Amino acid sequence: MIRQSSPHLQSFKIDSGYHLTSIQLSEILSWMPSLTDLSIHVISTVLREGFLAQLIYTPDSKSLPTYTPEKFSSSVLLPRLKSLEIGINFETNIEEFIPDTDSIIAMVESRIAYPSSADNGHDDSLVDKLSHLTVLIPYFRDNSERVWAEEFRAVLKKRLQKHIDQGFTCTVTLGEASSSTN
Repeated sequence: MIRQSSPHLQSFKIDSGYHLTSIQLSEILSWMPSLTDLSIHVISTVLREGFLAQLIYTPDSKSLPTYTPEKFSSSVLLPRLKSLEIGINFETNIEEFIPDTDSIIAMVESRIAYPSSADNGHDDSLVDKLSHLTVLIPYFRDNSERVWAEEFRAVLKKRLQKHIDQGFTCTVTLGEASSSTN
């Protein structure tokens, strides 16, 4: 239905359990190129299956985005994205399914326009500047998940500090341990 109507949505929230793959999520979002605000709450494997790589903008790639207001097609998924919220829900085995911190940071940095866009190849007419990232981790089943999340928050802040100093905002909210944790 979304595909047939080709909506010009600017904001979209998707909250999915185990039934959504990275490929399915990317396909759904490809029908919404004018989206500026995205909130995704998915299991952590979706973030490891290549979804974040599809959000990376590579200015020197041979297939530059072709998005224009008149033509909604782009080799970059969500070329108008300005605000991204990621809710991470852990699965059964933290060692196997933790999100890749480097992938998240690479995607964010590829979407941030630097002070001198001409020097770094970032073309603001092709891909909008990402201005805000929120990461929500609502609960932890065990201490290893909390340890990963606290380290993730520290690494994210450190690696993105130069962008934060230039106005980028980043929020990481950590929840509590699950009541079922022993």
